[in-house]
Amino acid sequence: MLPIQPTDRKWIKPSRGVVKINVDTAIEEGKMGLGVIVKDEDGFDLGGYGCIKDMTFNSEWAEMMAIEEGVSLAK
Repeated sequence: MLPIQPTDRKWIKPSRGVVKINVDTAIEEGKMGLGVIVKDEDGFDLGGYGCIKDMTFNSEWAEMMAIEEGVSLAK
């Protein structure tokens, strides 16, 4: 068994005038949850979105749908 290597993960702010869109999905028993948050260069939340859909896709399609929602929200 390999030892767990700690990683330093932190939010990296975008350039001035650019927003950062973070998305996440969850899939379980015929339902899919989507979550989106949009932040500016100061880490200020500009908006967010979450929903549950009565459908399920594989994880790649679910993430794509979440990204699409995030881009729509950022506009």
